[in-house]
Amino acid sequence: MKRIVLTLTIAFSLSLALLVVMHIQCAHGGCPRIPAKGAGDMVLWQVQTTFLSVGFAGLAVAAQLFSENPLAIGASRNHILHYVRAGWFAGVGLAGNVTIGVEALWLSTDIGLVVSTLWFAFTVGLLAHSYLNLIKLLGTPSVLDEVVSSSLKGAIVRRLASPFSQSSEERIELESLFQVGPVSGTLGTSRQTLRVPVPRVEQVVKRIRPSVVRRAMMSLDPKPSSDDGPDQGVAYTKPHFSLLVESGDRTRAGDTAFTVKTAQKLDEETEVELVRLLQSSFEFERPDFVTVYEMTNREISTIKDAISVHLRMGAYSVAERSLELLGRVVREVWLTDSGTDATRKSSFTRRDWLYRSTAEVEQDALLSRRACEMFVRQATQRTYEAARSGPIEYVEHSLTSFRRIWLQVIRNQNEDFRDIPLGIVSTLRSLTQHGFAINEKDRYELQARGVWAIVDIVKDASDCGDTESASLAAKTLTGLFKFSGSTHAKGQVRAGQLVISAWLEYLQDKKDIRAAHDPGLRALLALHGSPKEIVEARAIADRAASEFSRWDMWEVELSLSGEAQILEFSGYVDAVQVKSLLSTFDSLPSTLEHDVVDDYKRFLRLLQEKPEPKRTPREEDLMKRLEAAIEEWGSRENDRLSAQELSQERVALLHKGISDELNAGLRIAECIPNLADDAHASLQQDSVLGLNFRVSKHFFVDEIFNQTYADPQDLGNTIGRSMVAGEDRKILEQLKAGDSSIHNPTIEAIEGVVRSLGEQAQNYIFAIPFGGLDGDWYAEDFQESLRELTCIETPVLEEEAILFDSRSSVVSTRAAEPKDGLSRVPDTTVAVGVFEFVGENDEPQVRVEVGEVLALSPGSAPHVHRFGWLTDARIE
Repeated sequence: MKRIVLTLTIAFSLSLALLVVMHIQCAHGGCPRIPAKGAGDMVLWQVQTTFLSVGFAGLAVAAQLFSENPLAIGASRNHILHYVRAGWFAGVGLAGNVTIGVEALWLSTDIGLVVSTLWFAFTVGLLAHSYLNLIKLLGTPSVLDEVVSSSLKGAIVRRLASPFSQSSEERIELESLFQVGPVSGTLGTSRQTLRVPVPRVEQVVKRIRPSVVRRAMMSLDPKPSSDDGPDQGVAYTKPHFSLLVESGDRTRAGDTAFTVKTAQKLDEETEVELVRLLQSSFEFERPDFVTVYEMTNREISTIKDAISVHLRMGAYSVAERSLELLGRVVREVWLTDSGTDATRKSSFTRRDWLYRSTAEVEQDALLSRRACEMFVRQATQRTYEAARSGPIEYVEHSLTSFRRIWLQVIRNQNEDFRDIPLGIVSTLRSLTQHGFAINEKDRYELQARGVWAIVDIVKDASDCGDTESASLAAKTLTGLFKFSGSTHAKGQVRAGQLVISAWLEYLQDKKDIRAAHDPGLRALLALHGSPKEIVEARAIADRAASEFSRWDMWEVELSLSGEAQILEFSGYVDAVQVKSLLSTFDSLPSTLEHDVVDDYKRFLRLLQEKPEPKRTPREEDLMKRLEAAIEEWGSRENDRLSAQELSQERVALLHKGISDELNAGLRIAECIPNLADDAHASLQQDSVLGLNFRVSKHFFVDEIFNQTYADPQDLGNTIGRSMVAGEDRKILEQLKAGDSSIHNPTIEAIEGVVRSLGEQAQNYIFAIPFGGLDGDWYAEDFQESLRELTCIETPVLEEEAILFDSRSSVVSTRAAEPKDGLSRVPDTTVAVGVFEFVGENDEPQVRVEVGEVLALSPGSAPHVHRFGWLTDARIE
């Protein structure tokens, strides 16, 4: 549109200029003459006006196309108008009409008639072009559908691909803060979970400032002190921060922005300050801001309305075109969203919205048999397209359509729909059995999702009492990959048989009205295989539950109350496995895997619950084998961890983490004179800044025990941040203890002091809190005034800033602590030692000691300026 306006403005201006110039020349007799034109320009004006009126009437006819959904969508309207060149026609026609009118009334010349004729010709040409394209759309509905589909998809893709308000660098930095959580496993018990609410509601988050979030995280790091602390060290467990709101989200009342889990209970003052810091990291869009997902949702809602309306009108062809359009749009949104760097939480929210978009229209499947067939046909088309071209996750979205339609048909029990279940089962069998995925990995994923889709429909049919349909689906499940050599696929089938068999046992034991009493159905779903295959079936089922199946929540699906429930279904899954193991005589799988030991413990508890007199010899034998395997595992697990030597490679990673953090940016300690050498440092043992704490031994062994991995480099980063904060605290306390000039913490006061320094400003260090002081701290003019200073943000200042001459305000003696067992971290003045710790803990631990000699003395000529309300300013 901007191009059209610019082009027409230039053409119109040139035309008027030419008319004015020629009129002036003709007034002085300086222009060439052509045969008399009479009233030709007036006639031309009238004819052009007539053609323009006809053209606008044609556009009114085109507008009638928009009265029928789904074409009544903003993106579609704009694209159709662009397709028929309505913008060019309207612009050229109106500009030409004005030009011809001006020429005819006031600037009439022979050359002017030529200019008017050109505008007239362009108007007629564009009118013909627009009408031809309009006739093409009216006479060819498929072209119209394609134009609408491409326009809507293109508009949505452009929206979703538009950059977020938060810069990519900030988002990467923010995400990195939350990738470093606590190590997996049980390195500590959370005693407190602090939930930080969003600071505002019903507004869109513009950005979250990483520097402020980092400042909040650092407030819970261990604080270095000048003494060694307890000989055994202080137990430390890294807090776990979770971000639950993202840039681009609209906040709602009751939303939680952050959760903070700590092993030690926080005092009230720390908790209040932590909440304040985390909430201050948010910036919001203006109140009337609308997100791209909200705009897209409105257009998708229009398509859903079109499907519903036309189905009830009996216009099945229009309804199917609309449904196909909805499928294409949902797919484009899915693919575009998958291609962005959206985080897991936002992707889950948006994909859940896409699931609902399709599910809501499929509620009309029972309006008629033809409508039901239409929905099945479109679901089949979407599934095959997703399987062939990916992504494989989109297949899951398509497969859910079959389950929704299946469930409606089974519950309805209408004879008109009796052959629909057979069609659904056949489609799922073909998709799962043959697998049209584009690569081997996706083929395995497709097989797994297909198997579990059939498991779901077996369960639904059984719950509804339709034994015939349940048996049909069960036969299909049992027959999958019967003659195939795919171990992966057969494992998925056994896992499905396991959970369905357990579900039938659960319903029967609970005397549920949904219980199936057909022995043939139970026989079809019986779990068979070797002990290894039987045990692995549970692990496969658990992985399916965590990725795409929800069988573990079947027992709570119909609970509408808010009361807590005791989940028992998992025990029935164990019971089916035990029953299957009792029917085999092969040896149990090895207990080298921790998951296998957990399974054995559950099996043993289940057998022990049965009174001893009622146990069969086979059950007694299985109990003995399980007990032997568990005892073997328990006797060696902690011993293996305790016997492990400390890995020097992992200690080196600890050193690297410390070095990376200390050298990540400019530090205050590096900017002041350092007089230290090793001999001098040995005389300063009373000025040691250090840490002494215990952590799990998992950090420093090469093998992984109990499925617990701990990253020593992450631990090193934490130590490095703590040491930087300790250095800053000690240096700033030294500066505050001496003579200094006191100023108010205002922008004007800071600018005045900086101006007074003149050229000496380049030698000054400006220590400021994260995020600066209150006021227009990030104003461009103010930041320019600080350009000559060396500005360093520090976590130990709040509501106060300190400006000092780095050459003569304070002098340090800084070196690695010369202590037995500690070694200097390369490229730093920090020494670290890792020691075995023998205590009463069940889990082996190590003690980490960190030391740095940091002795400070006043400089020869201190120049220190403090900006802050001294009654409030403090060093944490």
